[in-house]
Amino acid sequence: MAKLPVIIGFAGRAGSGKDTTAALMKRELEVAGIKVTTDMVAAGLKAMLAVIGYPTPDTHTEKERVIPELGCTWRHLAQTLGTEWRSMVHPRLWMYSLEQRALQAAEHGIEVVLVTDVRHDFEAEFARSNGYLIHVEGPTTTASGHSSELPLLRQSEDFFVSNFERGDSQQSLSQQVWLIATLIREERQL
Repeated sequence: MAKLPVIIGFAGRAGSGKDTTAALMKRELEVAGIKVTTDMVAAGLKAMLAVIGYPTPDTHTEKERVIPELGCTWRHLAQTLGTEWRSMVHPRLWMYSLEQRALQAAEHGIEVVLVTDVRHDFEAEFARSNGYLIHVEGPTTTASGHSSELPLLRQSEDFFVSNFERGDSQQSLSQQVWLIATLIREERQL
């Protein structure tokens, strides 16, 4: 059986820049010759919603738009499937699913899995115990108050990036990610 690849999780509120930060990290690691893939804790639930006719909207605005026939937003569908239904089945359902996908990726030579949607303490602990957690703070949109939108506590071993600046924010964020990628490569000897 394959060993889990290094997990790098990204935590932050909706709209903070987790996907952007992960894309920059992927580029930095790939330039160094490291085999990387991106995944999400929520990949399974997003696939489930797509199968029943509610694929992931392309924009944040569309995620917040009320679906007339249901009377709720796509984000509400994802949040309740992700937490309430998960709790009825098994508290770590989505984590087990992510772990299985990471092991399959390792069998295909993947060295690092970037997880772009770390939202709960046990997800953060999974990232920390198998790699790293990066907190992303930036301009966010309105939060729903759902448990998946609450900020995670930072641990001393966690990394932090700021995505607040305007204008040259991409350059600044790129520099922060480059530094973290360099530290991770050196520590893990990747």
